[in-house]
Amino acid sequence: MNKWRLITDPPSRGSWNMAADYALLMSVTEGMSPPVLRFYSWSKPAITIGYFQNPETETDLTACETLGIDVIRRATGGGAVYHEHEITYSMVFPAGHPFAGSDILDSYTRNLVPFISALASFGLDAKHAPVNDLHIGGRKVSGNAQTRRKGAVLQHGTILLDIDRDKAFRCLTVPADKVERKGLSDPRQRVTCLREHLGERVLDFSFEGEFIQAVTGSFRDCAGIHPAPSRLSDRECASAKKIEAAVFAAEEWNLHRHGELP
Repeated sequence: MNKWRLITDPPSRGSWNMAADYALLMSVTEGMSPPVLRFYSWSKPAITIGYFQNPETETDLTACETLGIDVIRRATGGGAVYHEHEITYSMVFPAGHPFAGSDILDSYTRNLVPFISALASFGLDAKHAPVNDLHIGGRKVSGNAQTRRKGAVLQHGTILLDIDRDKAFRCLTVPADKVERKGLSDPRQRVTCLREHLGERVLDFSFEGEFIQAVTGSFRDCAGIHPAPSRLSDRECASAKKIEAAVFAAEEWNLHRHGELP
């Protein structure tokens, strides 16, 4: 289980990003692929909502439509996430892998260590904020989510490079009970990004490569995992296209969770 695939994909639409992650989950579930570490980004801003969420309460759908921002329901749980200037990753591994942990909290505690270590290599003191966030200076820089299906685990998460708070929180709706529960006077200040700590260089294309190299090195050093460069197979691409059309690009799924994941 220490030999993983490393996939680095170009920016793409949100529905494809979610479909590709799910196609990889299916490959690992079916024994057609070893574990996978995948990095990707977004060709246009999007919001993903958790599997169980109601987009009408988590987002301002009118604002999203006005700004041309897609709202996509993930296969994973967790809350609504605005995606724009970020490095997004996914991990797919069998449910028997040590990263699965004894429970969800233990799993995040284990498999966020390489990301904490990678951020430390840039001089950043990131900490796991249970259940599924990473914080720098007490503010969220990474959110993560999981699903477990048919003997495999899919986890994906974000590393915020920059954030347009006005646009993000015009489209996201933060429920009043969450504001009260987390003691937020201004929800926009709950998040931070790497630009605020490392400067404009994080917006250069080269930084993504530096960060991915740091993460893969941390996987090796922290977990003895050696990701080898790979790409989506033809079979996985065909599967992702079908899943995208039937599920992640379908309004009935995204707005009402009508439809079936394979």
